[in-house]
Amino acid sequence: MRKVLVLGARGMLGTDLCKRLWDDFQVVEADIEEIDITDFGRLRRLVLDVGPDEVVNCAGFTDVDGAQQRAWVAYEVNAEGAKNAALAASEAKARYTYIGTDFIFDGKKRSAYVEDDEPNPLCIYAKSKLAGELYTQKYAQRHIILRTSWLFGIHGKNFVESILEQAGVSDLRVVDDQVGSPTYTVDLAEAMARLLMTELTGVFHCANTGFCSWFDFAEKIVEVVGLRDVLVFPIKTEELGRPALRPAFSALDNTKLCQALQITMPHWDDALKRYLQQRKQQRGG
Repeated sequence: MRKVLVLGARGMLGTDLCKRLWDDFQVVEADIEEIDITDFGRLRRLVLDVGPDEVVNCAGFTDVDGAQQRAWVAYEVNAEGAKNAALAASEAKARYTYIGTDFIFDGKKRSAYVEDDEPNPLCIYAKSKLAGELYTQKYAQRHIILRTSWLFGIHGKNFVESILEQAGVSDLRVVDDQVGSPTYTVDLAEAMARLLMTELTGVFHCANTGFCSWFDFAEKIVEVVGLRDVLVFPIKTEELGRPALRPAFSALDNTKLCQALQITMPHWDDALKRYLQQRKQQRGG
């Protein structure tokens, strides 16, 4: 049975990924308590001791606005950490998977981004993630760069939970001029597991199909949950005054991945309904 080392194993994506991988792989889980990916010496020893066939890096600094004030941390984790993992995986002769982001694009395109589109990151977070991609390509002999977008899942902070928390207090004001592809971590984990069963390498996009604005997403959340008394008002990004620039349009086209794996990614609104059902079951009713 093939062995997979998952870094960032207890994060929102890492938790769902490990749960899925146990069906078909021997899994070694590691998170910040076991290993800091910015410490190359310790990371190298861990990878060589484990001797994995696959190293999957789900660790990352994902605070988009926080990265503007803490650029050095974003680059240390998202870029240097990726470099360390790529070097260690390569030495262990393992394939290395790096999780990328839709934010590396500038949002000027009006159709879904494909793998060969030119990156043009707008903020520190996105620049640090692109640097991680470049290090992956340079230092990992065999690698997968899997870009995804707008993640939501049971095991971490996400937009759905933020909307539900706010809905219990007041009406909602949500931006309608940022468009992307909301992606359920369970669906992403399934696609990743299938990808790891192949010998494929290169850049792939993986997101739930379809796209919407944050405003559309919020309206659908409120509708599905049945919060009839909660109003959702559209606003513009500039009204929020956020430190980090974000792409206005960053939907991802996952045709390449779906054709390679002969799968279909579920639509984001179907994914949302399953997430809310999982959430309800987890909370006991």
